[in-house]
Amino acid sequence: MKFLSLFIIACAAFVGLSPAHAACHVDEQKNYLDLHVDEQDRLMLDFYYHSLCQPGKVDAKTVTLPLHASPQTQALYYFGLLNLHRFEGVIIPTVPNLLELGKSSGIDWIVAEAKLNRAIQLIESDLLLEGELLLYEIAPQARALGYTRLLARTYRWLGNVKMQRSEIKSSLNYYKMAFALISEQGDDFQATMTLNNIATVYMQSQEWKQANTYIKRALKLYKNNQYSNSLFEAILYANSSAIYFATGDQDKATNYMRLAIDRADKTGSSRIKFSTLSNMSQLYSSVGRPKEALLMAQRCQALSRQSPDSLVMLATCFDAFSSAYIAKKEYSTAIDYSLKTLTILEQSESQETTWEIDILSRLALSHEQLEQYQQALDYLKQSDALKQQFYRQTYNEEIISEKSTLERQLNQREVELLEAQNALQASTLKEQRSKEILYATLMIILTYFVIRALLHLRRSNLALKTENNTDPLTGAYNRRYLENLLPQIETSHKDGHFLLSVVDIDHFKSFNDQYGHDVGDSVLQQTVQRLKQQIRTQDTLVRWGGEEFIVLIPLHNHEAVDILERLRESVESHVFHHEEHRLNVTISIGATICSGSDLTHQWQATFSQADAALYQVKKSGRNDYKLA
Repeated sequence: MKFLSLFIIACAAFVGLSPAHAACHVDEQKNYLDLHVDEQDRLMLDFYYHSLCQPGKVDAKTVTLPLHASPQTQALYYFGLLNLHRFEGVIIPTVPNLLELGKSSGIDWIVAEAKLNRAIQLIESDLLLEGELLLYEIAPQARALGYTRLLARTYRWLGNVKMQRSEIKSSLNYYKMAFALISEQGDDFQATMTLNNIATVYMQSQEWKQANTYIKRALKLYKNNQYSNSLFEAILYANSSAIYFATGDQDKATNYMRLAIDRADKTGSSRIKFSTLSNMSQLYSSVGRPKEALLMAQRCQALSRQSPDSLVMLATCFDAFSSAYIAKKEYSTAIDYSLKTLTILEQSESQETTWEIDILSRLALSHEQLEQYQQALDYLKQSDALKQQFYRQTYNEEIISEKSTLERQLNQREVELLEAQNALQASTLKEQRSKEILYATLMIILTYFVIRALLHLRRSNLALKTENNTDPLTGAYNRRYLENLLPQIETSHKDGHFLLSVVDIDHFKSFNDQYGHDVGDSVLQQTVQRLKQQIRTQDTLVRWGGEEFIVLIPLHNHEAVDILERLRESVESHVFHHEEHRLNVTISIGATICSGSDLTHQWQATFSQADAALYQVKKSGRNDYKLA
């Protein structure tokens, strides 16, 4: 089943400001508009803030534009109306050219906001290149103004564009930059949006448990702040539905998709309406209810007549028809709709790789059912080739490292938010009777430690042997595996000692430069094979990065020096072969002996000791080892 990356990009529009209302509050001293909007424009600024995170509670009829309003009041009014239309489907009057308003009045923030509105419209119309170029204009303008929250929104939209092109590493970088700015501002609303974005990154790589973790965190933060935004609720529910469907819980998937359709109908976003109808149709197809699936696909197509320029959205309807006709076993009709979908995608600027894989697989299945085996085989080959390309881009070490960095930032932000919330509650409770103060304080402390305990338990119970714990090139474990392993070591080997070794392939760059990267890859693979032959099942071999590895060995009666020599000699004595090439490879090793507690609580210091020993070996000539 296909869940289009529409949910990845739809959630970011117009977010990033925080009203004076408590649910959206951010320190005024950190908020550009609070510092630069004149006092007489404050009422309209509050309206604009509410149109972002409380649009469902705003009555647009009660807000009017005063006579002789200043340019800032005009801009805030019309930006607020645009928010209400997009988020809640409110019918609004014609909006003037806000870009010209900003230019004529010489107010740079209005110009930048108007450009962002235009960029979002272009991206949602599948004009990615034009939208991206405009975002590149906005970023330096926002940075020069010191408008940090606008800059964060711009980075998030750049991340969305990159994700829509399946450029996952670039997308993660932009999300990471946006989250750093969000944390600096203490912006809960954008933090909620960012958690959703991170969830969609994991959905793209089909890491459903992680995706579910971040969607739940987004929903929790959203509800705790009592936000009211139909568009964002539709996106959160739609993503929740996709995750539950992928993990086999069809009842929850169906319930969340119904909620998503209900919220989407309230918005002014055709894009989210298309997506929810198409995905609900495919949910019905997957559970053998083709009649309901066709009804949803027909609703989707009827909606497309109201947006004739939205070809990518029409493709989602065709895709829904294709799945429905497969469920009805009308394979020729399913093939026709699949081909229509592919034709539109080929014309699109988006690179919907996972979507194309699903369509090709569906074409292969349909042709097979019609006993057209050659066509089925051709589509199956195309699907497999696209899968291999996708997995190479999605599961490489750099992407995993970027995800780990983002997760650390998000976890730190969650702790900071929890501490800030506890401090605020404690301050309020001081004004109440002493019995109430004692009771509430105890409850806060208990909640805090229960949450910490649950988080620790969840980290401890994560499965360590999954496809994302292994380096795809060498078969060694990767950094993610080691990060999950370290917290468990103190519990399982509290009084034990370990040999921590950092291994580096000598002059590795020369293999790549002289023979090419294929030979370099072969050297990495064969080195790992030699090292694995010298360690036991309870020992751990991790590819740390590039040509550098970590070997972690619990020590019993074995001599550390003997182990290090055995590792070194096993590589030196092996003649490496790659096609016609015969290569002599050696390694340098830096090591230290440490306790389980050192690994758990003083990892950086312990690793630095071994790394420093490695540096001394390399400085003295390589092909040796040193025990710190």
